[in-house]
Amino acid sequence: MLQHIITSAVPAFKRRILLVDEQVNRSEHIRILLEDSGYTVRRASGSELSLDSLGCDVPDVVVHVVDPSTQGCASVLLRLRESDPDLPLILITSALTLEAALLALDHRVSRFLVEPVESSSLLAAVQEAVATGISARARREALACMQLEASALWSLRQQLGRAVDRLWIAYQPIVRVSTGMTLAFEALMRSDERSLPDPKAILVAAERLHSLPALGRQIRRAVADDLDASPVLTFVNLHPCDLDDDELYSASAPLTRHAHRVVLEITERASLDTVSEPARKFAALRKLGFRLAIDDLGAGYAGLTSVVTLEPEFVKLDMSLVRGIATSRSRRALVRLLVDMAKAIDADVVAEGIETEEERSVLTELGCDLMQGYLFGRAERHRADAGPAAERVTTSQDRGRSALSA
Repeated sequence: MLQHIITSAVPAFKRRILLVDEQVNRSEHIRILLEDSGYTVRRASGSELSLDSLGCDVPDVVVHVVDPSTQGCASVLLRLRESDPDLPLILITSALTLEAALLALDHRVSRFLVEPVESSSLLAAVQEAVATGISARARREALACMQLEASALWSLRQQLGRAVDRLWIAYQPIVRVSTGMTLAFEALMRSDERSLPDPKAILVAAERLHSLPALGRQIRRAVADDLDASPVLTFVNLHPCDLDDDELYSASAPLTRHAHRVVLEITERASLDTVSEPARKFAALRKLGFRLAIDDLGAGYAGLTSVVTLEPEFVKLDMSLVRGIATSRSRRALVRLLVDMAKAIDADVVAEGIETEEERSVLTELGCDLMQGYLFGRAERHRADAGPAAERVTTSQDRGRSALSA
């Protein structure tokens, strides 16, 4: 059925036919028939035929008129097959001999015709051969694309494996501006693998390879190992797909043993609509001792809906709201609204991306006391201890509201 569709869809116009014959006069009527039917015909003798002579003008079909007594027919067909393994060949002979039949089988000839050949039969054979060639080339090109894709995926898998093996965690401080004390750190994925030079490249690779859950588990294990050595309040990012990973909710998971000092950040850049039973899952995380934060608020498309769904203990304002806030009345108004909203639901606000004293000053006036950014410290492999013990944190069994209050 598919072959019939392809055949009927192939016009003769501009289709190239290579007509091979040692005796020009014998095949002249074939040339005239094909050209009158709209085909472009090129003629050649077997002795003239070579890969160089074909050049870029590879034919769609070869019609080879064979003299049973000709000894060079096999070499001609071999040269044609070298030019294109899927090139359709039509063999026309004046006599049906065993040698000619075996030759046709050996070289996978598309059609084997015996003279005299009716015009309608020859044209039907050519049209079918053209369609067969198109289909074969399409399959070959598709296979080549699949092989390239498989090779690219294999290479990417090797790169991701090396990136995970060389993965480490950098920590950026979160500071209470009113006291100048470092109260917590955000854990940020890093790797020494040069082929995936930044966290975004690693995440894109993991997503393409369907390896995001495994990457998330590796990151959480690395953070847990660091918390064993330095037990301080730590913010840990979650990808939405991590919420579907059963290990996250396991009491024996490495990070769970530090749950009371871990805040899980869920980005507002991604929709929670893809997460099944979010309320139940958030309740399970809080039962283990984790607290929750909305990250990048103001940057995504979920808006305040994600705040309602998550009921976070912390709200982190995206740096896009911070940049240029000193000269943007609309940004200041929006930040003030978000700070008031956070206070209404008893959540702490963390402003991200603070780089200048001017930004810090404006945000302080708007009611932000917890800040994070280059102004206070870059993300580093080795973190300093948090501020004095007076800045204690409560556990999420107490709901952790205003958890960083002095």
